[in-house]
Amino acid sequence: MVGHTFQPFNHHEKVKVYRRNLPHWRQDGCTYFVTFRLADSIPAPVLRQWKHERTQWLIAHGIQGSLRNKDEMNRYLALPQKERSAFERQQARRLHTELDQCHGSCLLRNSEVQLLVRSALTFFDGTRLACGDGVIMPNHVHWLVLPYPDHSLETIMKSIKSYLSNQVSKLLSKQGKLWQPESYDRLVRNRRELDAFRRYIAENPGHAGLSNSRCTSWKSRWLDRNLSEEPM
Repeated sequence: MVGHTFQPFNHHEKVKVYRRNLPHWRQDGCTYFVTFRLADSIPAPVLRQWKHERTQWLIAHGIQGSLRNKDEMNRYLALPQKERSAFERQQARRLHTELDQCHGSCLLRNSEVQLLVRSALTFFDGTRLACGDGVIMPNHVHWLVLPYPDHSLETIMKSIKSYLSNQVSKLLSKQGKLWQPESYDRLVRNRRELDAFRRYIAENPGHAGLSNSRCTSWKSRWLDRNLSEEPM
């Protein structure tokens, strides 16, 4: 991974924001904390309750329950940053806490599946992306990743999920949807936030009451470097 260093979000550079059920911020050259999960990892009643509460919050803030069109998104972005940040943190905290309850089939407990996932995440390392720290939990994956120019995070995730869907289905003779279509991702704002995400990844098995031997995790040395240490 020679030559890679963590670059934080730059408030003065161009940023693209869009939203489905979750917010997605994009800026070239930045690192992302990504969580993608199995389709059955959150029980349907929990999802319905989340959707209801999210819709009520948006309506209370003058947004008619959806952020999928430009006008609604602009209204959302016009809200005070503190309000938006608190809302997004609450949504993210709720998701990650629920995932650690290990609902669903937990197919990622399978050691062969874990090998497939790790291989998929590292396959384009050095060509389309820089692979950062990661952990494969029973029903979800956390990953730090730096997409290369001309390789969007959406394209990378679509490729990874598609490949794994085919391979895991063959391995386990499983039919049906494997992954939840929308992944959670956060553009890492600064070094302090990066360090917090790295700790979260390293400690996630313990938080979920699992031994490290039941999960697959790794660290990437390029994330240890500061911008001032970048090779000339």
